[in-house]
Amino acid sequence: MNAVATVATGGYAGLQLLDSWVQGLRRAGGYRGVIYVLTDRPELIVQERFPGGGVEGIGVRLDDYFHAVQPDYAPNVLKSDLLTLLPARAERILFLDIDIIVSNSLEPVERQISSLYEPGSGAFPHSVAAWTDVICRGLVSYFDPDACMSGSYINAGAFFVDRGASGDCMARWKEAMVGRDGWAALIDTLPRNEMKCPAFATCGRDDQYALNHLLRSGVCGSWALLSPHYNWGMNSWIILRALQKLRLPKKTLSHFTSSARAKLREVPTYRRSMARWLREVGIDRFFNTEGDLIQAQFFQPVSERMRHAQGRLDAAAEETV
Repeated sequence: MNAVATVATGGYAGLQLLDSWVQGLRRAGGYRGVIYVLTDRPELIVQERFPGGGVEGIGVRLDDYFHAVQPDYAPNVLKSDLLTLLPARAERILFLDIDIIVSNSLEPVERQISSLYEPGSGAFPHSVAAWTDVICRGLVSYFDPDACMSGSYINAGAFFVDRGASGDCMARWKEAMVGRDGWAALIDTLPRNEMKCPAFATCGRDDQYALNHLLRSGVCGSWALLSPHYNWGMNSWIILRALQKLRLPKKTLSHFTSSARAKLREVPTYRRSMARWLREVGIDRFFNTEGDLIQAQFFQPVSERMRHAQGRLDAAAEETV
Protein backbone atom coordinates (compact mmCIF):
# COMPACT_ATOMS: atom_id res chain seq x y z
CA MET A 1 0.00 0.00 0.00
CA ASN A 2 1.74 3.16 -1.15
CA ALA A 3 -1.11 5.69 -1.20
CA VAL A 4 -4.21 6.64 0.78
CA ALA A 5 -6.90 8.85 -0.75
CA THR A 6 -10.14 10.56 0.15
CA VAL A 7 -12.67 12.98 -1.36
CA ALA A 8 -13.33 16.40 0.21
CA THR A 9 -15.39 18.72 -1.97
CA GLY A 10 -17.14 22.01 -1.26
CA GLY A 11 -17.20 23.06 2.38
CA TYR A 12 -15.85 19.70 3.54
CA ALA A 13 -12.40 20.65 2.25
CA GLY A 14 -12.19 23.36 4.89
CA LEU A 15 -13.47 21.37 7.86
CA GLN A 16 -11.43 20.16 10.82
CA LEU A 17 -12.86 16.73 10.00
CA LEU A 18 -10.32 16.45 7.16
CA ASP A 19 -7.44 17.44 9.45
CA SER A 20 -8.58 14.86 12.03
CA TRP A 21 -8.86 12.27 9.25
CA VAL A 22 -5.20 12.92 8.35
CA GLN A 23 -4.22 12.80 12.03
CA GLY A 24 -5.87 9.41 12.36
CA LEU A 25 -3.76 8.04 9.52
CA ARG A 26 -0.53 9.49 10.90
CA ARG A 27 -0.92 9.26 14.66
CA ALA A 28 -3.17 6.26 15.26
CA GLY A 29 -2.54 4.36 12.03
CA GLY A 30 1.20 4.93 11.78
CA TYR A 31 0.93 5.58 8.04
CA ARG A 32 3.91 7.51 6.63
CA GLY A 33 3.18 7.44 2.90
CA VAL A 34 1.59 10.05 0.68
CA ILE A 35 -2.03 11.11 1.20
CA TYR A 36 -4.15 12.41 -1.67
CA VAL A 37 -7.25 14.60 -1.30
CA LEU A 38 -9.50 14.80 -4.36
CA THR A 39 -11.20 18.18 -4.15
CA ASP A 40 -12.75 21.04 -6.07
CA ARG A 41 -11.13 23.39 -3.53
CA PRO A 42 -7.42 22.61 -4.01
CA GLU A 43 -6.44 26.03 -2.63
CA LEU A 44 -7.47 24.74 0.81
CA ILE A 45 -5.12 21.74 0.71
CA VAL A 46 -1.84 23.46 1.57
CA GLN A 47 1.19 21.81 3.16
CA GLU A 48 1.27 24.30 6.04
CA ARG A 49 -2.13 23.04 7.14
CA PHE A 50 -0.91 19.48 7.73
CA PRO A 51 2.14 19.19 10.04
CA GLY A 52 4.57 16.63 8.72
CA GLY A 53 3.56 17.18 5.08
CA GLY A 54 2.88 14.41 2.63
CA VAL A 55 -0.65 15.60 1.83
CA GLU A 56 -1.37 16.49 -1.80
CA GLY A 57 -4.52 18.09 -3.14
CA ILE A 58 -5.73 16.88 -6.55
CA GLY A 59 -7.94 19.52 -8.17
CA VAL A 60 -11.09 18.30 -9.93
CA ARG A 61 -14.18 19.77 -11.59
CA LEU A 62 -17.43 17.92 -11.01
CA ASP A 63 -18.89 19.69 -14.05
CA ASP A 64 -16.54 17.58 -16.15
CA TYR A 65 -18.53 14.52 -15.10
CA PHE A 66 -22.08 15.88 -14.97
CA HIS A 67 -22.95 18.43 -17.63
CA ALA A 68 -26.54 18.87 -16.49
CA VAL A 69 -27.84 18.71 -12.91
CA GLN A 70 -25.41 17.08 -10.48
CA PRO A 71 -26.95 14.24 -8.47
CA ASP A 72 -26.54 14.02 -4.71
CA TYR A 73 -23.83 11.39 -5.11
CA ALA A 74 -21.80 13.55 -7.55
CA PRO A 75 -18.63 13.87 -5.39
CA ASN A 76 -18.51 10.09 -4.99
CA VAL A 77 -17.91 9.58 -8.69
CA LEU A 78 -14.35 10.70 -7.95
CA LYS A 79 -13.78 7.39 -6.13
CA SER A 80 -14.33 5.50 -9.35
CA ASP A 81 -11.88 7.78 -11.18
CA LEU A 82 -9.06 7.31 -8.67
CA LEU A 83 -6.69 5.61 -11.07
CA THR A 84 -7.07 8.39 -13.62
CA LEU A 85 -6.78 11.28 -11.18
CA LEU A 86 -3.90 10.06 -9.04
CA PRO A 87 -0.32 10.07 -10.35
CA ALA A 88 1.05 6.83 -11.79
CA ARG A 89 3.31 6.32 -8.78
CA ALA A 90 0.19 5.61 -6.70
CA GLU A 91 -0.12 1.90 -7.44
CA ARG A 92 -1.64 0.28 -4.35
CA ILE A 93 -4.32 2.60 -3.03
CA LEU A 94 -6.45 2.51 0.09
CA PHE A 95 -9.49 4.78 -0.22
CA LEU A 96 -11.29 6.00 2.89
CA ASP A 97 -14.25 8.38 3.04
CA ILE A 98 -13.57 11.51 5.04
CA ASP A 99 -15.90 10.26 7.80
CA ILE A 100 -13.98 6.99 8.27
CA ILE A 101 -11.34 7.72 10.89
CA VAL A 102 -8.29 5.49 11.37
CA SER A 103 -8.19 4.84 15.12
CA ASN A 104 -5.59 2.08 15.46
CA SER A 105 -2.53 0.71 13.66
CA LEU A 106 -2.99 0.05 9.95
CA GLU A 107 -0.35 -2.67 10.05
CA PRO A 108 -2.83 -5.60 10.34
CA VAL A 109 -4.83 -4.20 7.41
CA GLU A 110 -1.70 -3.81 5.28
CA ARG A 111 -0.63 -7.32 6.19
CA GLN A 112 -3.96 -8.79 5.12
CA ILE A 113 -3.94 -6.86 1.84
CA SER A 114 -0.39 -8.04 1.12
CA SER A 115 -1.50 -11.64 1.69
CA LEU A 116 -4.00 -11.31 -1.17
CA TYR A 117 -1.24 -10.92 -3.76
CA GLU A 118 -0.19 -14.10 -5.57
CA PRO A 119 3.18 -15.34 -4.20
CA GLY A 120 4.75 -16.20 -7.55
CA SER A 121 3.66 -13.48 -9.94
CA GLY A 122 2.98 -10.78 -7.37
CA ALA A 123 -0.30 -10.06 -9.18
CA PHE A 124 -3.42 -8.85 -7.41
CA PRO A 125 -6.11 -11.38 -8.38
CA HIS A 126 -9.15 -9.21 -7.56
CA SER A 127 -10.76 -6.05 -8.83
CA VAL A 128 -11.24 -4.62 -5.36
CA ALA A 129 -10.83 -5.55 -1.71
CA ALA A 130 -13.30 -4.06 0.75
CA TRP A 131 -15.23 -4.42 3.98
CA THR A 132 -18.84 -5.51 4.34
CA ASP A 133 -21.38 -2.90 5.30
CA VAL A 134 -23.85 -2.74 8.21
CA ILE A 135 -23.99 -6.38 9.30
CA CYS A 136 -20.45 -6.23 10.64
CA ARG A 137 -20.81 -3.10 12.72
CA GLY A 138 -20.86 -2.84 16.46
CA LEU A 139 -20.20 -5.87 18.63
CA VAL A 140 -21.18 -8.49 16.03
CA SER A 141 -17.73 -8.70 14.48
CA TYR A 142 -16.09 -9.24 17.87
CA PHE A 143 -18.22 -12.22 18.82
CA ASP A 144 -18.97 -13.80 15.43
CA PRO A 145 -16.50 -12.57 12.77
CA ASP A 146 -17.14 -15.58 10.52
CA ALA A 147 -20.79 -14.57 10.19
CA CYS A 148 -19.70 -11.15 9.04
CA MET A 149 -17.40 -12.56 6.39
CA SER A 150 -20.38 -14.31 4.78
CA GLY A 151 -21.86 -10.95 3.84
CA SER A 152 -21.32 -9.62 0.34
CA TYR A 153 -22.72 -6.09 0.40
CA ILE A 154 -19.61 -3.95 0.64
CA ASN A 155 -19.04 -0.48 2.00
CA ALA A 156 -18.00 1.76 -0.90
CA GLY A 157 -16.43 4.21 1.52
CA ALA A 158 -13.47 1.99 2.43
CA PHE A 159 -11.74 -0.15 -0.18
CA PHE A 160 -8.39 -1.08 -1.72
CA VAL A 161 -7.52 -1.05 -5.42
CA ASP A 162 -4.44 -2.04 -7.40
CA ARG A 163 -3.50 -0.01 -10.48
CA GLY A 164 -2.62 -3.08 -12.50
CA ALA A 165 -5.77 -5.08 -11.65
CA SER A 166 -8.59 -2.65 -10.86
CA GLY A 167 -8.71 -0.33 -13.86
CA ASP A 168 -11.49 -2.07 -15.78
CA CYS A 169 -13.77 -2.36 -12.76
CA MET A 170 -13.20 1.28 -11.79
CA ALA A 171 -14.04 2.40 -15.33
CA ARG A 172 -17.27 0.39 -15.26
CA TRP A 173 -18.14 1.84 -11.87
CA LYS A 174 -17.66 5.36 -13.21
CA GLU A 175 -19.78 4.57 -16.26
CA ALA A 176 -22.52 3.19 -14.00
CA MET A 177 -22.77 6.59 -12.30
CA VAL A 178 -22.29 9.05 -15.15
CA GLY A 179 -23.34 7.11 -18.27
CA ARG A 180 -21.46 6.87 -21.56
CA ASP A 181 -21.92 8.25 -25.06
CA GLY A 182 -25.30 9.73 -24.28
CA TRP A 183 -26.63 6.63 -22.53
CA ALA A 184 -28.27 6.99 -19.13
CA ALA A 185 -26.30 5.95 -16.05
CA LEU A 186 -26.90 2.40 -14.84
CA ILE A 187 -28.11 3.51 -11.41
CA ASP A 188 -30.82 5.63 -13.06
CA THR A 189 -32.22 2.68 -15.01
CA LEU A 190 -31.64 -0.40 -12.84
CA PRO A 191 -34.86 -1.74 -11.27
CA ARG A 192 -34.89 -1.49 -7.49
CA ASN A 193 -35.62 -5.21 -7.10
CA GLU A 194 -32.32 -6.05 -8.82
CA MET A 195 -30.51 -5.36 -5.53
CA LYS A 196 -31.16 -7.33 -2.39
CA CYS A 197 -29.78 -5.48 0.59
CA PRO A 198 -28.90 -6.87 4.02
CA ALA A 199 -31.06 -5.81 6.94
CA PHE A 200 -30.73 -2.12 7.84
CA ALA A 201 -28.52 -1.38 4.81
CA THR A 202 -29.00 1.72 2.70
CA CYS A 203 -29.65 0.73 -0.91
CA GLY A 204 -30.27 4.06 -2.56
CA ARG A 205 -29.26 4.87 -6.11
CA ASP A 206 -25.72 5.95 -5.33
CA ASP A 207 -22.08 4.92 -5.68
CA GLN A 208 -22.39 2.04 -3.23
CA TYR A 209 -25.48 0.70 -4.96
CA ALA A 210 -23.70 0.82 -8.32
CA LEU A 211 -20.50 -0.90 -7.18
CA ASN A 212 -22.33 -3.70 -5.40
CA HIS A 213 -24.48 -4.38 -8.45
CA LEU A 214 -21.40 -4.62 -10.66
CA LEU A 215 -19.68 -6.98 -8.24
CA ARG A 216 -22.71 -9.19 -7.71
CA SER A 217 -23.46 -9.41 -11.42
CA GLY A 218 -19.89 -10.54 -12.16
CA VAL A 219 -19.20 -7.60 -14.47
CA CYS A 220 -16.33 -6.47 -12.24
CA GLY A 221 -14.76 -9.87 -11.73
CA SER A 222 -13.83 -11.13 -8.27
CA TRP A 223 -13.46 -9.15 -5.08
CA ALA A 224 -11.96 -9.88 -1.68
CA LEU A 225 -13.62 -9.29 1.67
CA LEU A 226 -11.35 -7.77 4.29
CA SER A 227 -11.63 -8.82 7.93
CA PRO A 228 -14.53 -7.23 9.82
CA HIS A 229 -12.23 -6.72 12.79
CA TYR A 230 -11.13 -3.52 11.06
CA ASN A 231 -14.40 -1.69 10.38
CA TRP A 232 -17.37 -0.65 12.47
CA GLY A 233 -19.90 2.17 12.69
CA MET A 234 -19.86 4.75 15.47
CA ASN A 235 -23.66 5.06 15.43
CA SER A 236 -24.42 4.09 18.99
CA TRP A 237 -22.95 5.63 22.11
CA ILE A 238 -24.27 2.58 23.96
CA ILE A 239 -22.01 0.34 21.86
CA LEU A 240 -19.12 2.75 22.36
CA ARG A 241 -19.57 2.65 26.16
CA ALA A 242 -19.82 -1.16 26.06
CA LEU A 243 -16.52 -1.37 24.16
CA GLN A 244 -14.89 0.98 26.64
CA LYS A 245 -16.08 -1.02 29.63
CA LEU A 246 -15.23 -4.41 28.09
CA ARG A 247 -11.79 -3.09 27.01
CA LEU A 248 -12.05 -4.95 23.70
CA PRO A 249 -9.39 -4.26 21.05
CA LYS A 250 -9.78 -0.96 19.26
CA LYS A 251 -11.09 -1.06 15.74
CA THR A 252 -8.80 0.24 13.03
CA LEU A 253 -11.49 2.05 11.04
CA SER A 254 -14.23 3.96 12.86
CA HIS A 255 -17.09 5.16 10.68
CA PHE A 256 -18.78 8.38 11.80
CA THR A 257 -22.00 7.95 9.83
CA SER A 258 -24.60 10.66 9.31
CA SER A 259 -26.63 9.24 12.19
CA ALA A 260 -23.54 9.34 14.41
CA ARG A 261 -22.97 12.98 13.49
CA ALA A 262 -26.61 13.71 14.35
CA LYS A 263 -26.08 12.16 17.78
CA LEU A 264 -23.14 14.52 18.33
CA ARG A 265 -25.66 17.37 18.23
CA GLU A 266 -28.55 15.67 19.99
CA VAL A 267 -27.02 13.47 22.74
CA PRO A 268 -24.64 15.21 25.17
CA THR A 269 -23.47 11.89 26.65
CA TYR A 270 -22.50 10.62 23.21
CA ARG A 271 -20.73 13.91 22.44
CA ARG A 272 -18.66 13.73 25.62
CA SER A 273 -17.82 10.07 24.99
CA MET A 274 -16.66 10.88 21.44
CA ALA A 275 -14.49 13.77 22.66
CA ARG A 276 -12.86 11.54 25.26
CA TRP A 277 -12.35 8.72 22.75
CA LEU A 278 -10.73 11.04 20.21
CA ARG A 279 -8.27 12.27 22.84
CA GLU A 280 -7.41 8.68 23.73
CA VAL A 281 -6.46 7.86 20.14
CA GLY A 282 -4.59 11.16 19.67
CA ILE A 283 -6.94 12.90 17.25
CA ASP A 284 -8.13 16.51 17.55
CA ARG A 285 -11.84 16.99 18.01
CA PHE A 286 -13.64 18.06 14.83
CA PHE A 287 -16.86 19.30 16.47
CA ASN A 288 -17.62 22.04 18.97
CA THR A 289 -19.30 21.81 22.36
CA GLU A 290 -22.70 21.78 20.65
CA GLY A 291 -21.73 18.91 18.36
CA ASP A 292 -21.52 20.94 15.13
CA LEU A 293 -18.65 20.31 12.70
CA ILE A 294 -16.09 23.11 12.89
CA GLN A 295 -13.81 24.86 10.44
CA ALA A 296 -10.23 23.62 10.31
CA GLN A 297 -8.12 25.20 13.04
CA PHE A 298 -5.60 26.28 10.39
CA PHE A 299 -8.16 28.71 8.93
CA GLN A 300 -9.52 30.00 12.24
CA PRO A 301 -8.45 33.42 13.59
CA VAL A 302 -6.24 33.22 16.67
CA SER A 303 -9.11 34.43 18.88
CA GLU A 304 -11.35 31.66 17.54
CA ARG A 305 -8.66 29.03 18.15
CA MET A 306 -8.35 30.20 21.74
CA ARG A 307 -12.11 30.00 22.21
CA HIS A 308 -12.17 26.42 20.92
CA ALA A 309 -9.19 25.53 23.10
CA GLN A 310 -11.03 26.82 26.15
CA GLY A 311 -14.11 24.87 25.08
CA ARG A 312 -12.02 21.69 24.94
CA LEU A 313 -10.68 22.35 28.44
CA ASP A 314 -14.19 22.96 29.77
CA ALA A 315 -15.44 19.76 28.13
CA ALA A 316 -12.53 17.76 29.55
CA ALA A 317 -13.24 19.10 33.02
CA GLU A 318 -16.91 18.17 32.66
CA GLU A 319 -16.00 14.61 31.68
CA THR A 320 -13.95 14.10 34.83
CA VAL A 321 -16.82 15.09 37.09
